[in-house]
Amino acid sequence: MKKYIKALLLVMIFGLSACGQPSATQQQDVLLAPPAIVVKASRDNCPSIEAEVGMTIAWENVDTVSLPIKIEFLDKNGKVTDTGLSVIDPETVFSTSFPEAGVYHVYCTENADVPATITVK
Repeated sequence: MKKYIKALLLVMIFGLSACGQPSATQQQDVLLAPPAIVVKASRDNCPSIEAEVGMTIAWENVDTVSLPIKIEFLDKNGKVTDTGLSVIDPETVFSTSFPEAGVYHVYCTENADVPATITVK
């Protein structure tokens, strides 16, 4: 019986601690299941990446302004077949997984002339 009471108390404590609202100065953690790659992105830094099929890639905005993360999906001839866009605020993270092999273009700013490349093998 004591074992069940201890377990119940632990569940209650965990539940109460999870109910609190984070303050404006607290950064919420983003949990990424491995395998994952975290990239620090800014207006001046949008690196190219090599990844494996199924990996999750997360872009952490280390800039002082919001960044549009635009991903272009390319076919085997290099033609854009689909586009995804997500805007990430400073000190936040955007992540997505890549279930298929291929080459993808990534832009971390609206004014980028040359995209970064994600090569998924």
